[in-house]
Amino acid sequence: YQHGDYRPYLYRTHDYGVTWSLITGGISDVDFTRVMREDPARKGLLYAGTEGVVYVSLDDGESWSRLQTNLPPVPIHDMVVKDDDLVVGTHGRAFWILDDVTPLREMSGRVGDAGAYLFKPRDTHRFLVEPNPYATPEPGPDKFYWLSLGMPATFYTDATPEGAPVRRYLDAGANPPDGVVVTYYLRERPEGEVRLVFMDGRGNEIAAASSEPDDSSEVRLSTHQGANRYVWDMRYPRGLRLPDDRIEERPFKGPLAPPGEYRVRIEVGGEAQTRTFRIMRDPRVTATDADLHEQFELLITLRDKLTESQRDVLRARAVRDQVDQWVRRADGHPAEERVSEAAAELRDKLLAVEDELVSRPDVPWVDRRNRGTLFPKRLNGRLADLIDTVAISYAAPPRQCREVYALLAREIDARLARLNEIMDDDLGGFRSILDELEVPTIAP
Repeated sequence: YQHGDYRPYLYRTHDYGVTWSLITGGISDVDFTRVMREDPARKGLLYAGTEGVVYVSLDDGESWSRLQTNLPPVPIHDMVVKDDDLVVGTHGRAFWILDDVTPLREMSGRVGDAGAYLFKPRDTHRFLVEPNPYATPEPGPDKFYWLSLGMPATFYTDATPEGAPVRRYLDAGANPPDGVVVTYYLRERPEGEVRLVFMDGRGNEIAAASSEPDDSSEVRLSTHQGANRYVWDMRYPRGLRLPDDRIEERPFKGPLAPPGEYRVRIEVGGEAQTRTFRIMRDPRVTATDADLHEQFELLITLRDKLTESQRDVLRARAVRDQVDQWVRRADGHPAEERVSEAAAELRDKLLAVEDELVSRPDVPWVDRRNRGTLFPKRLNGRLADLIDTVAISYAAPPRQCREVYALLAREIDARLARLNEIMDDDLGGFRSILDELEVPTIAP
């Protein structure tokens, strides 16, 4: 190329160097080559670095295709396949990593002929990743600055076509995907829904993702023609949320899946495919798989108890809303005073139980010393704190955590029993008054 010849030169031999053949079909005539590597896991899978593009060959160099994705035009001087990732060293643009090349190892004619094809996810290590304490700003042109490890990083916020927020750093690198990378191929863009369902080794559903809009998730599956990717964060559902509870200010997540075998199923056009994969323990920690399973079981128990309590709080709020509606409807009625008194008594009893379970934003404490507003920690908030304590490390939960849960569970169960008693007795009395007014009763 230093003499004006920019054609690529890659050669292959089958007789230990006696004869050689040129293997550059598909590479541009002006992309002179600098490096070529063979994948260590699949014979005949080759990667080539040129003056501006990365190429891949699935047939031992007989034909090549561009493998550029988001890599800018830059000279590729070196390459290495590390485990399941392709790392390229560039001249002037640092080094780049293509995460998870296992789909390339599985590529064959049957993939292209299929209407939809689900690649086998690679086995993935589970890591405890602390949620970012700073909320990701809305997508837009503005720049933001984040101080990490003593160094400021500049970024702007973008969103994928599927709605996932992403930070685009201008002066810092990006971490690899945190979770199980699932790759699927669509020969044509489907008209209907595409779903991914994640299951445990027994086939019990854990989580699902869809290409259709869903109130439970802002992120949708991509349905582009060709290869698509989705990253599962390896977490079970977080449980029921209260929109105005103080514990919702924290980045509260569901339990992290323990080590073991899992499954993922893709559903497209009435057809389904299922592949298996493993979630593996972080090799740097001393906790055993049994320890992590014990931790997971307790986290599920805590999550379910918190969900049960939150659900009953929502039920009590729904009854209070209906009671208020009937008070307004009784305005001007001869029994208005009687309805209002009964409604106030019922409402006060419901609020008394709710105040012991959750911290309501309209009932703050005033910290006179610090001149700030505090919200008292209620039972659900204490249970949420216990979830954080159990999930904070790789370890079997200590005895103290189980004892604290037993105490909180007794306290919460007593309040829920009281709530059920109010629903049965006091609400029944209020219904009787409504019957006297000849109006429909309340459905709890």
